[in-house]
Amino acid sequence: MKKRLNALLLVSVILIQGSFFVFPAMSVDLEFEKITNNSKDLRSKSLYGTNEQNATEPLFTIEALTNIGPREDLLSGLKEALAPLNIAVNIRNLTWADFVTELLIFHNFDMMYVGFSYSNFGTDANEVYKEGNNLNVWGYDTALDYNATLGTGQNQWYIEQNKLILPTISQERIDNYWKWESYLMEEILPLIPTFTPYHYEAQWDNLEGYNYTEGIIQSWGKMAWNGLHPGQTSSSELVVYNGNWTDLNPINTTQVEDDYIIEKIMDPLVWMDANKIVYPHILTNWQHINDTHVRLTVRKGIKWQSDPEGLFPNEYVDARDVFFTLYTLKTISNRDFKWIKDIKIIDDYTVDLFIDEEPGTTTNEPYADFLYELCKVKLLPEHYLNQTQKVDGKTPDTSHPSWKKFSSEAFGTGLFELTAHNANVETILSVFPQCWHMNKTVTESDPKLEWEKRFGDYEGGITTLKILTIEDEENAIEKFEKGQIDKVEITAYPEKKDEYMGNASLKINRKLKKGFECYGFNLRENRGTPLQNRDVCPNNPDLSIGLAVRKAIAHAIDKEALNDKYKNGEWHINHHPIYPDYGIWLNQKIGRYEYNLTKAKEYLFYAGFETGLDSDGDGLTDIYEVEITHTNRLKADTDNDGATDGEEVNEHYTDPNNPDTDGDEMPDGWEIRYMLNPLLNDSTRDADDDGLSNLEEYQLGTVPINPDTDGDGFTDKEEVTAGTDPLDPNDYPKTKKTEISLGVITILTGVSITTILLVKKKKR
Repeated sequence: MKKRLNALLLVSVILIQGSFFVFPAMSVDLEFEKITNNSKDLRSKSLYGTNEQNATEPLFTIEALTNIGPREDLLSGLKEALAPLNIAVNIRNLTWADFVTELLIFHNFDMMYVGFSYSNFGTDANEVYKEGNNLNVWGYDTALDYNATLGTGQNQWYIEQNKLILPTISQERIDNYWKWESYLMEEILPLIPTFTPYHYEAQWDNLEGYNYTEGIIQSWGKMAWNGLHPGQTSSSELVVYNGNWTDLNPINTTQVEDDYIIEKIMDPLVWMDANKIVYPHILTNWQHINDTHVRLTVRKGIKWQSDPEGLFPNEYVDARDVFFTLYTLKTISNRDFKWIKDIKIIDDYTVDLFIDEEPGTTTNEPYADFLYELCKVKLLPEHYLNQTQKVDGKTPDTSHPSWKKFSSEAFGTGLFELTAHNANVETILSVFPQCWHMNKTVTESDPKLEWEKRFGDYEGGITTLKILTIEDEENAIEKFEKGQIDKVEITAYPEKKDEYMGNASLKINRKLKKGFECYGFNLRENRGTPLQNRDVCPNNPDLSIGLAVRKAIAHAIDKEALNDKYKNGEWHINHHPIYPDYGIWLNQKIGRYEYNLTKAKEYLFYAGFETGLDSDGDGLTDIYEVEITHTNRLKADTDNDGATDGEEVNEHYTDPNNPDTDGDEMPDGWEIRYMLNPLLNDSTRDADDDGLSNLEEYQLGTVPINPDTDGDGFTDKEEVTAGTDPLDPNDYPKTKKTEISLGVITILTGVSITTILLVKKKKR
């Protein structure tokens, strides 16, 4: 009996541990045949033909375009990124003119790779995402996310709302802007932000306190020379370079070369730092009387530099200068200041500004970004430029000689005054000794300025800014290396950056360029490809098919890898739909589409595409489980019967939604594990011939193919009959084995007693 039990046990262990399951030989009845055929039929009903992704044909093809040049590589990168998703990309590299024509007129594309600069976006960086904007290259329309309560698209509403919330810099407005960013990227996703390049500059290391991002004006009061570098002749001057400037009147100029000089001579009405935080400057305050009426307060004690003729030697800023500047911008300049409805002088240091963002309407419209516009406004000297007026007695006469003179010999209230200019050679700016920037009586009287923290104490001893006229950057680099200029732009010369980084006497600075690049989507429904499809996802009612596809593409793009491969890993990676230097307006909690191929496949699954995604690892793809077997794609064993859904469908033909396919009260997984037949009622059979039926063994927890589950020498049936535990080798029936043991003990005991008696007798 023991030999037979041991043999059965050995076979069982080998079969179970090796997972080599073989169904016992048994007749195939009609029930078995019916269940098997149903399961096979279930597997053949896949919408995609099989339970495997068909990699020979793409899921779909998208048209992607860009302009000829360095951005072509990024489309190649897109094609590589989407290959694992089985999405084909047809690339078109166009001339700039053809590219712009496609973007703005024909719209025959699904994706684009494009760059935007400040000149494209302007102050309101979100305007290009609005219906009706001429740079709305993505084709957003309010029908895409129409909200009946709002009466427009949710995205459109956020953008319009942002223009109405006042004050300009308020937590409410920042919150609204952040909500818009998150909404746009989560619910619309018109683009995938990618990169912004850096500007690079080299400087001699002995210049201390200079901040490339903040610029010369804000750094000047913190700067000082620590000794002289080779070629340097003075520690009281900073030598830089600029191209030829032509007109220093900010009303007229359109050149960056002009602006470079102007910003050092003239003050803005309001100061905006590199983080888009606004500080008082010429204006100490801007008080909202109502949404379209703002009261401007002018700072006292700000002295004007001398005019070229010395006609006005002791002039100070007052309300007339602010009025004149704003009035001139509105009426004379070509710049867009049409939002200024009216201006009125209240007293010597108070000006009322009336706003109408949309002059064509019958009511005055608020314009929250007016404050940012004032940050760009350079204060003009009314006392000099308004010496005569036109016949209306109000508009300045620009034919007066003062205007021509001012264009070449401008002056202002800024840190520097123009002291010399030799055309095509150099421009010399000297620190204006009576500038209010260095007048602590003025700056320390207004704690909101935080002046010394922002601008320094001006004790570094540098008093002159020499600007050499150099049009050619290679020439500038040559002079820099000779020590004739103190800092130089090297953005276009990466080899110089690498070279200078190895020179201990030099320092490399960098700052973000004003712009960004992106992969853009065409949202226009008439394109007819999946990424424009506005129907609800078959596998996620919270998403449209198009949005799910766009999210899939976003997660398939590895920005880090693209940066390393095509940008030498040196470009800034973006996640926001606006410029990366927008400071306080960048939502720090915005959702980021990090590279995640599994996530990408999941979004395609939502949209109804087969990508081979098997989220629960059960051997059935998610699409197959949802569309065909109707099992849980996130749970490997939907019916909790001990067999995975894939094992049931692909190997055993059992029902993955029914834990007991054959209805014999034994789970499919349990029957499969012990080589019973899950498709045939074999509950009354006794597979191991131990006297217990298969069902009884399941109920007891014993092994139906091992007659002695606990290996104690007694069959499971014997233990059940005796009332012992067939699962505990130390609990067995007290039968013959017990009697033999007692007999032996009795005999031994008897022998011992006899021996003791004999010993005692002998001693006597």
